[in-house]
Amino acid sequence: IIASDLDGTLMAPDHLTVTERTKNALVTAHNNGVKFAVATGRALSLTRGVTNQVPFADYVICSNGASVYDRNNNNFIYTNLVSSEITLRAVELLNTLPVYYNIYMDGSIYSQKGSDRYFTIKGLPSDFMDEFSSTLIEVDDLVSVVKGKGAELIDVFYGDNNELKKTIFDF
Repeated sequence: IIASDLDGTLMAPDHLTVTERTKNALVTAHNNGVKFAVATGRALSLTRGVTNQVPFADYVICSNGASVYDRNNNNFIYTNLVSSEITLRAVELLNTLPVYYNIYMDGSIYSQKGSDRYFTIKGLPSDFMDEFSSTLIEVDDLVSVVKGKGAELIDVFYGDNNELKKTIFDF
């Protein structure tokens, strides 16, 4: 099996494209019986552009390893989730803070509507950000969406505010 990270490894600097050279090498390996897995911090929904370019990928190890998706059988074969109780507590806390956050759950990315005003990440290619935005599910009440569900990953983005950091890390 070959397992490859995406950003900075399998993908070109645009975070979207698998080069022809890389595709050809992977096709050769695949044709010789080698399984291929994508390994990434991304949610499953944000890997479709990649797996469309390498449709023979057998597995997607996503959400920083919290889930493994078997593309041949169209199901998750492994998950290690943040408990539903901690996920709910985290969302309730994050809704009170000036931060942008999203929750990876069931292979998708959810965010609280209106929190994007706190989004601070800079330097990612605009086409990649467009793809990210197109897969994002913004909801009016994320608390009700996460009730009873565990998260694959909780992503928090905040500026350089020491008091805020202390609040989050004391959680």
